[in-house]
Parts: sequence; structure tokens; C-alpha cells
Amino acid sequence: MNGRKCFDIKFSVNSTESFDMVYKVRDYYKTYVDMEGLFPWRFEQHIREGTCKRDFEAIFDHQNKSKDLHW
Repeated sequence: MNGRKCFDIKFSVNSTESFDMVYKVRDYYKTYVDMEGLFPWRFEQHIREGTCKRDFEAIFDHQNKSKDLHW
């Protein structure tokens, strides 16, 4: 990302099948972390909990000290 080597970190959070009837959770997260500086370049959050759906994305521009946020 941005010409730099990054860790591509992904993980999900899920409720168990037996608990899905009470409250179903299917969340997914993804981030790109700079290998040298250990700071994020991008972060994504995809929330699926019960009837709630929410997506969030943050793109960090460390050279210009700015960020771009999307909901």
C-alpha cells in the first residue's frame, strides 16, 4: 500500500449456530498495517449483528497527516 510493504490482517467474529437464533453476529474486519512503522494505512469494519448492518472504512494518509472516513 502506498509503495510500502504491509501486513494484510483480516478477522471475523461470528456467533455460534446455537446462539444465532437469539442474536446472530457476522462481523468482518480488515486492516493494512505498515511493516516498518506498525501504523495502519487502511481499516475496514463490516458489522452484521442482529438487524444492525453498518460498514465503516478509514484510509490514512500519513504523509499529508489526513484521513478519509466512509460510513
